[in-house]
Amino acid sequence: MANQNRKTSFKKAFTFVKLSHIPGPRGSQYFSYVKNFQRDILGSFTRVHQEFGDIASFGWPMNSVIIYSPDLVKQVLVEDAQNYIKGEQIEELKAVVGNGLATINDQQAWLRNRSIVAKEFGNKAVEATSQQMNEIIERRVHALKVGEFDICEEMKNCTFQ
Repeated sequence: MANQNRKTSFKKAFTFVKLSHIPGPRGSQYFSYVKNFQRDILGSFTRVHQEFGDIASFGWPMNSVIIYSPDLVKQVLVEDAQNYIKGEQIEELKAVVGNGLATINDQQAWLRNRSIVAKEFGNKAVEATSQQMNEIIERRVHALKVGEFDICEEMKNCTFQ
């Protein structure tokens, strides 16, 4: 079944999603944030959270909502998942990462695919992976030198290990 939410690039460029009910930067402040995201993405996400709270929105052309609260994330992804779809950006992401659980926008297809990979994320598998992750993180933390370091670089190295 085709994605009913997909629009042509021309229509998509002129689509405005009403997000005014969700706090977030507006007007010239919006452009300041976009510029800051390009320079310091982690700092920008932190600033958005500090200024707007547990949920923030970015209007056109991003049409995005950022959720910081674990309880709200659980509500969207678990408790009320059937009421939400992924946005148009997911179509662009598919071109980079392909079709998978993260990029499926059809609830029934997502459920089928999730059931296939669910066993790989059972308690035993998660516990074993968690132990490995903890060991890697402990080694990386002990190897850090006192002073300044690039946390993004450290996180990337942990991920690669």
